[in-house]
Amino acid sequence: YLGLQFHEVELATPDLVRFFPELVALTDDPVADPSAYGYYAVNKLAAEHGIRVMLSGQGGDELFWGYPWVTEALRQSLEKAALFGQSDDGGISLRSWFRQAYGAANGSTDAYARSVYITGRRHVLDWRRRPLFRLARYLTSSRHQLVFMDLSPEFPAIERETRSLLTDAFAALVPADNAYSPFTFPMSEWGQVPTKLSATIARTYLRSNGVVQGDRLSMASSVEQRLPLLDHRLWEVVQGLRKLYPDHHLGPKAWLIEALGESLPAPIRQRPKRGFTPPIREWMNALFARYRESLLAGHLVGEGICRKESLARLLEQAEAHSTMLFRCLVLEFWIRAMKDGV
Repeated sequence: YLGLQFHEVELATPDLVRFFPELVALTDDPVADPSAYGYYAVNKLAAEHGIRVMLSGQGGDELFWGYPWVTEALRQSLEKAALFGQSDDGGISLRSWFRQAYGAANGSTDAYARSVYITGRRHVLDWRRRPLFRLARYLTSSRHQLVFMDLSPEFPAIERETRSLLTDAFAALVPADNAYSPFTFPMSEWGQVPTKLSATIARTYLRSNGVVQGDRLSMASSVEQRLPLLDHRLWEVVQGLRKLYPDHHLGPKAWLIEALGESLPAPIRQRPKRGFTPPIREWMNALFARYRESLLAGHLVGEGICRKESLARLLEQAEAHSTMLFRCLVLEFWIRAMKDGV
């Protein structure tokens, strides 16, 4: 439609496994995201074709509600603000709150507000979104804690497994609320929750994951990455409009799609979000098989950070604990790169 020329690069599992320690070192920060190999491979291919500047779409999801779990986090943060009297109407009674919450969960047309949601290819009954559980969570968590990353599917498993994985000595150094601190603010500073939440995801996930990976792994091939959707003027305009015209209920990237108009054909504008979907299970199994001993006899164990027996237990059921093990593997090779050199 646009007359562009496309090139493909195949991400072979043996190549990833062999290159993995260097990939972690090139990222420079311990970012545990499997998409790193895709970033590196695309920019390396560009360099091989003599292309030294690449455009990236980083920021589109964060600025325009592209992640369904963030939209749900916003909905629940608004509920929590209303419960504690920080909403525009000055708060609501517990009885009316529960009536509204129960109705939203059962009558909303927003698929993500229902009790069943999709993760990967599995349909999961997510009881964390049911009104009674939400109410209990709002009342037992810090009132100043936004509903945010704790709503992502990986967060509860990581939090649970971390407690059994860390040694007592190292765990004593970690504040109890450490994982929640990036999205905990005095409720009086929440202001307009939609702008606060979109600013929070930009300050945390976008900056420390997407931007870091894109920058480091493009420069590894001497390619400059430019980020038009992170232009500060665009963010100022969108956040300013959002204060007057909330857009989180319009669907993913509604304003961005509207702004594109007829620049792209309808099948592109209307298609569902498609993330980077490599063969994760195959990649994880190959990495754990190759680097099992690197974990059990590495810095995490040797320096008293992780319990060897706990790591061994997770490795025995690696498929069920791949999220945590992948983070451990990235951290292990990052420490090696920083201490020992590549």
